[in-house]
Amino acid sequence: MLGVSYSRGLLEASQTKLFCLVRAQSQFDAASRVRMTLERFGLWRDEFDCRIVPIRGDMTLPCLGLDPATYRDVCLETDSIYHCATSMNHLETYSMAKSANVDGVREVLKIATDSKPKLVNYISTIGVFGQQDTDGDRVIDESTSIDHERHRTSEGYVASKWVAEKILMIAGQRGISCNIFRVGLVWGDSELGRYDELQREDRIVRSCLLSGFGIKDYAYDPPPTPVDYVARAIVWLATQHSDGQGLFHICSSQPPVENVFERCNAVAGTSLKLLPFYDWICEVERLHKEGRTLPAVPLIEFAFSMDESSFNADRRRLSSSVPHFDCAKTERELARGGLFMPEFTDELLNQYVMSIRPKPE
Repeated sequence: MLGVSYSRGLLEASQTKLFCLVRAQSQFDAASRVRMTLERFGLWRDEFDCRIVPIRGDMTLPCLGLDPATYRDVCLETDSIYHCATSMNHLETYSMAKSANVDGVREVLKIATDSKPKLVNYISTIGVFGQQDTDGDRVIDESTSIDHERHRTSEGYVASKWVAEKILMIAGQRGISCNIFRVGLVWGDSELGRYDELQREDRIVRSCLLSGFGIKDYAYDPPPTPVDYVARAIVWLATQHSDGQGLFHICSSQPPVENVFERCNAVAGTSLKLLPFYDWICEVERLHKEGRTLPAVPLIEFAFSMDESSFNADRRRLSSSVPHFDCAKTERELARGGLFMPEFTDELLNQYVMSIRPKPE
């Protein structure tokens, strides 16, 4: 959904042609996949036919898997690159994620310097800042260095994004125009609640609705940000920083959103039975063993073997080391463009829940 929203934002912000890299078996399949994805989210317009140029490729391959003629055309005809493609499987190790998330960045930089210079706009994550045991609250802003962050090789996604950022920072020091956009927790769009089903929080909420069990005292810290706002913010900032050297946090600095599933029951008409997190995990495990595998299982399966004491101790450890993100610099700049960080309201929650709530048979 994030990539789809960027495409929409770029198409609406200008009349330029959009080259879109797609994994597909053929050029025809690439074009079909782009159109079907936009249609699935209700974003397709017939005028896009002549403005979107689907390109069959692969981020994990040299030259992005492009044939020589297509590679040459891309290098000659593009002026800027929005790199939001990523492998975001939270079960991947670093070695598994490296080809797409690190080697892919190197290939993008080759294109950025071939034939003519191009601006690279890289979509990263606030997850490049790891959890650290510190005295007092740890506050991170756009100027905070990532040099001393540490990530386990088992944390393939955030570790590979950290390495990719370092590569881009070095490229910037060597004269390549690069902007880095660190994104926080992304929510469904503000229009219809459309959300990517592969995202962690979508999997959690869907699993609650499908099972009838919610998680007591569940919270979002930092609060989620609608995906369409994220896309608009990135496109606008990129146009303001065409020379690169920009580093931005597209993340809410508002207070945490608490009691998520209590709010679902109150504002969205759900009747979830609320359980402590560990008891909820046990219910999901029970259903899994009965043959009802819920979307959240791949994310929480590691906890099936934990006892309650160990699970709760791990939760306390993680929550005590979560940093606070000060995004004031980015928010001030976005305000100049008339873009203000939306509050996570009951209306936004209700809209999303209603869009995915199982329909009665």
